[in-house]
Amino acid sequence: MKKTVIILTMLGLIIFSGFTNINDTRFDKALLQEETTETTETTETTETTEAVETTVTPETTDTPVPTATTAAGYARPLLNLTSYSYNTYDVYAGSVFTLSSIFKNPGQQRAYNIVITYSASSFTAEDNGGVDVISSLGAGESVSSSQDFIVSSSLSSSPIAVTIKVEYKNESGESFSQSFTVSVIASGYGTYYTSTPEGRPQMVVTDYATDVETLQPGSTFLLTMNLQNRGYIGAKGTILVVGGSSDSTNTSATGENFLPLGSSNVIVIGDVAVQQYVQIQQNFVVNSDTDPGVYPLTLSFTYEDEDGNEFSDTQIITLLVHLVPAIEISFYETPDTMYVEEDSTLPIQVVNMGSESMLLGDIYINVESATLSNNKTFIGNLESGGSFTIDTDITPQQAGEIPVTITINYQDNFKKTQTITQTLSITVEESQNIAPGQGQDDAVIATQMAQFQNQQQTGDSDFMDIVLRFFRGMLGFDSSASSNRNRMNPGSTNFN
Repeated sequence: MKKTVIILTMLGLIIFSGFTNINDTRFDKALLQEETTETTETTETTETTEAVETTVTPETTDTPVPTATTAAGYARPLLNLTSYSYNTYDVYAGSVFTLSSIFKNPGQQRAYNIVITYSASSFTAEDNGGVDVISSLGAGESVSSSQDFIVSSSLSSSPIAVTIKVEYKNESGESFSQSFTVSVIASGYGTYYTSTPEGRPQMVVTDYATDVETLQPGSTFLLTMNLQNRGYIGAKGTILVVGGSSDSTNTSATGENFLPLGSSNVIVIGDVAVQQYVQIQQNFVVNSDTDPGVYPLTLSFTYEDEDGNEFSDTQIITLLVHLVPAIEISFYETPDTMYVEEDSTLPIQVVNMGSESMLLGDIYINVESATLSNNKTFIGNLESGGSFTIDTDITPQQAGEIPVTITINYQDNFKKTQTITQTLSITVEESQNIAPGQGQDDAVIATQMAQFQNQQQTGDSDFMDIVLRFFRGMLGFDSSASSNRNRMNPGSTNFN
């Protein structure tokens, strides 16, 4: 029992002593932990700083700034035309050739839905309309594209520019487009090595003219035409049908307004080489029933190429038919002999000899070396068969056969002002004026006195007229009876 108490007492002391040591140790540890915390914080700060430095340093060292910028510029698909080719011997007027192109994607993304479009002014895309489609092209990959072209038969220069347009998208559906221009040299343009529909002769009317300046119904004229073969091969057995059909089997039809004279409307020309000129002449008459106006004249050509292929062309030239007034200008009575420095009259008449009425403008009378008055006036509308008269006062200044020029203005059916000019003539002698009592013939005086006595029984008016004529004879003037015609007419129109 005592041993048990002693053991328990010793155990209690041991336990009590253990609790006391634990408390002291805990206190010491708390103090140590505070110090350790400060140290730990410092250590963590240092480690953190080292970690940050460790993170930044590799970026600066491994990825320089210029490299990063270059990569950002290509962060998309980018298609470039790296090369193109064609067979130069296949490119000439009327031929077919193939243009091949190679594209590369130097970008960093794949290009999708690539559409390549070819276009050129002198080339026609064959089969696909000039569009080539490629589904996709990865970064750094290349692809080839080709297009067949038909060369224009009218090709006349080289080189030819071909535009190549490329459209595509990236992975996000964003669209991009680029355009390239390449040159194709036509090595044999103007020369054909095979007979094709594009390579053919081509007859063209380069110019034409008539020997009559103004065509009118019923007039005859010579038509001159210069022709040229502007094709690329010679024309064999060329035939021209003037005013007829382009059908070589129908050569009987002619124009209704211009009819051939001296030969038919079929002209055999023969062979015409490339770029050769040929001149054709044909006489025609304008149909008298043709109204004034603008008229086309059809020219139909038929010919063959060197391989016997037949060609036909229809061309049109234009001829103008004018309405020219049929006007007659004359003296409505023969003028008396005129004298220098003496007043006289020009009795002028204008007659419309045509079948249609005409609207005429001003009439102008001109005489050199003479003084004129009432020598210009307006005529107006003149019916068929109608006449217009004008009495122009004239005082000649010199003797001889003097021309009288009459000019009439009018407007033709093309609204252009035209003139009709005609020249008449008059006779002018030196003046007959002499001093009173000089040069009088006694026989003339006796005759005038006898006439005076025979007229004594006439009326006062006749008596005064005789007396006046007597004194005119004494003074040397014309003593003939006066005319009753009124010569102060400024111009009158007679429609009967």
